[in-house]
Order: sequence, then structure tokens, then C-alpha cells
Amino acid sequence: MTSISGISGIELATRQGHENTSGEPLERTLFSSSEVNSNALLALDRSLSQQDKSDVAASFLFGQLAANAAADKFHNPELWTKKMLDTLSGIGWSVVSESKTSPSSITAPFDWSGITMNAFNKAYGSASKLMAGTVEAATAQPAGSAAAQLWNTNTLDDGNGIYLLGLSELDQEGEPKLSVLTSSFSLTTGTTGILAWASQADMATQFAVLVLNLDVYSKVRKQILERLGDRIRTEIAPI
Repeated sequence: MTSISGISGIELATRQGHENTSGEPLERTLFSSSEVNSNALLALDRSLSQQDKSDVAASFLFGQLAANAAADKFHNPELWTKKMLDTLSGIGWSVVSESKTSPSSITAPFDWSGITMNAFNKAYGSASKLMAGTVEAATAQPAGSAAAQLWNTNTLDDGNGIYLLGLSELDQEGEPKLSVLTSSFSLTTGTTGILAWASQADMATQFAVLVLNLDVYSKVRKQILERLGDRIRTEIAPI
């Protein structure tokens, strides 16, 4: 478990995102039901309180940025995912299950949204309407939108890509739960927009379910928000 003093020792990646120029206040950014969160599409269920949503969004962002600083996500996605989960485990999240698939080849024309949702639903155990709605809203974003620009900055680099779907809701004990699908792939060409790449690709996925201990996280919440600073605005964009 990471101590409060230990938070300052976790290195975070330098800024990659675009300033949120939508005019939305910080609270709207953190409490949106759907958002681009670094290189993830994050869906936040209405059962979560505003504080829960803030905690999930901020800690998830912190975990990704720490992983960015510790591993090359585009060339070693498995190590990157491990670093992210390790960081989250140190600030109050408990990993309750993990699974992964071997790389498989997919060819054009293909439906990135459909492929991604099929993988998520299979690992999740049922069809998630909230996650599907988030993906649908995300893919409808104009290529020049803040959400699409943030997404493209963080998910694709020279033919290698990685992106996450995250669904947060309350578990049976009333604690925030986060189900995360990490998809990594390689391809020849990319296009603008969200989930709009077009080429042959090799894709592998990893899935994890985590539960947040709010008593533990409350002890590091303030320091994590201080460490994130304005990354809350530059690395999160409401959908």
C-alpha cells in the first residue's frame, strides 16, 4: 500500500493532452457520465455519487499517467497495464480479477466499436448499455473536438496503439467498482476521430475488475489531486 508520503515519489508523465476549451467547469469535467480520460473512454454510472465520480476519474488518470512514466505503452502494453494496475493498487484500488487474450489478426473493413464492445461485454459477462452509449457518443465526436484531439494524442503512435474502456459503478457492497478493458494493436495507417482507424491490425486485450476502498483512498485524495494539478483539465474531456 502506498503511503501518503509515497505519493510524491510516483513519477507522472509530462503533459500530452489538449487544454479543455469547452468552457465546462471543472465539476462538469469530473462528474460527466462519459469522458475521455487520458487514453480511456470512461463511463460513470448514475449510482455513483459526485465524490465517487471524482475519485474514480482522478485515480484512474493518476494510474495511467504513472504507467506512462514507467513504461512504453505503445511497444510494451502488457508492462504498461501492469504498472497502471500496480499504481492503482497502491492508492486504494484492489484488483479482484484479471484476464487477457492472445493477439489476433483483424482485417478491413471492420467495425472498431463493435469489436471493442464485443470484447468488453464478453469479459464483463453481459452487455453494458452504459458502456455502449459512451462508445456511441464518443464515435460521434467531430475530429476537431477536444475529446477527439485528446484521444488521438494518447492512443496512437507510429502504427502502434493502445486504448481503454472503463466502466465504473457501485458493487454489491456499495463501493466504486471499475471494469477496464485494455486493447493494444498494431496497424499500417491511422485516421482522425475516435475508434476510426482503418487498416489490417493485430489486437490483444487485457481485462481487469477493481474495487476502491474509500477509507484508504480518502487518505491520499488531496495529494493525488495536487499532483495531477491542471492535468485534470488537459487530460480529461467530457463527451
